Amino acid sequence: MALYAIIKKGDQNPDKRLNPDSNIFIKEGMIVSWHDEATMGPISQLSAHMKKVFVIVKVPYAYHEDLKQWVEPVYESEWHRENGVYKRERSKVINLEALAQALGDTSLYQKWGDSSIVEPVEYTGLSDLRDRADDSLLIDYNKVAAKIDTNLITSGTYTIGSGGDYADFVAFKADFGTPDGTLTGNMISSFTQTALVNFNVATSEKVNLVSNSPHGGDQTAGYVCNINHTSHGIVTGNSSGDTEVKDFTIARVVNASGTTIYNLFGNVNGGYIFHDLFIDVAGFTGSGARYNLNNVNTAIYNQIVWGASVNPANGIFLANGGAYSAVENLTVYDCYNNFNAGGITVTGENIASLACTGVCYANVASMTGNNCISSDTTIPASGTKQHTSVTVGDEVQSTDDTDGDLFMLPKTGGNMTDGGKTPAVSTQGMKGNLLHSTTPSIGAFQWPAEVLAGVAPLVDKSLVGTYLIDGSLVQ
Repeated sequence: MALYAIIKKGDQNPDKRLNPDSNIFIKEGMIVSWHDEATMGPISQLSAHMKKVFVIVKVPYAYHEDLKQWVEPVYESEWHRENGVYKRERSKVINLEALAQALGDTSLYQKWGDSSIVEPVEYTGLSDLRDRADDSLLIDYNKVAAKIDTNLITSGTYTIGSGGDYADFVAFKADFGTPDGTLTGNMISSFTQTALVNFNVATSEKVNLVSNSPHGGDQTAGYVCNINHTSHGIVTGNSSGDTEVKDFTIARVVNASGTTIYNLFGNVNGGYIFHDLFIDVAGFTGSGARYNLNNVNTAIYNQIVWGASVNPANGIFLANGGAYSAVENLTVYDCYNNFNAGGITVTGENIASLACTGVCYANVASMTGNNCISSDTTIPASGTKQHTSVTVGDEVQSTDDTDGDLFMLPKTGGNMTDGGKTPAVSTQGMKGNLLHSTTPSIGAFQWPAEVLAGVAPLVDKSLVGTYLIDGSLVQ
């Protein structure tokens, strides 16, 4: 087994000199990501397109920890300003001309500069190579000509995964030019992502992250984006373009060291839609998802989030309240704070918050929750059809008792069959079940089986002494 560094060819955005505070970008020589054959499969799965747009270098396996550091951003140069602090997108910048010289083949540098397909090379002294000669920290575009990437993509659909156009979402984003249309990353396999990816696009343009094999509400189906680094998983926002993320699983596979794992946020002017997602924090430190709702086009629905169980992690965290489209059909369980509304004014529909280790709902004084439940005493401050202190058991069942699916629906005759809320955006749950006001539609129209084992039937204490629609008395 071997270890490979994936290195950027050419500057991602040579027009940065025109707007130094615009989108983050990656310049030539920055280590975009890494590929470990021991855990990620043979390097032969990388496509010809990957070999055309990146420099791929086999390095000693002892470089493993170095590569983890080199793909992280550093906050010591005037590379990109974020919250008043300047940073550059990667901490290591390899001088590719020096690499070609060290390999004894200076023609490689020219091939790396055009559209040639170049097979991986092997070099044992990558850490000793100097940074780009023009500037060790950043390019001064007033003094130095840009090293233009001639292969940048600006629109179209590209396959992501084994044998695809790009190995992962990091490589996909690293090849963005200035978008002039919709850019879609279509997953064709599961993959492991070894660095943070920040999707921030130009005004009026759109980025889609989708799967060509949607999970259909079955946690064992579809594709998984495995996050194998300690920073955020997928970040969106900070610009005015639109983003849609849907139909796959995002799973943490290493500890996040206290940082937010899935920082999927819509910000400022863009439209952001996140739906039909499984988010698995796997018990590591860090939160599941953070969504900013300060745009009229933001919508989050049909999601199941679990495993953010380490104090003070949140399953779902909302921020920056304002106009929004929808917060609906969500199931959160086995987190420290399952659903944290962040103190903002927001309305949520069909939310199930269960089996928390801290509280099921936090900072909800300004939240309206319709058809929401919790397994403790917390609940949105106002709303209709709210159920607290519930235990989940006999009143839920699989949509098909023989299908072995991990997520279930309320049974007919239980106190949750008093009708759900009609969603504002989605008319179906994750399994395609129709959602409407006469059908129970708690959560993502699924229930986590992990909550079901050996517990008592669902009983809403507020309904004791009343009759359900099937005529039974709640005792």
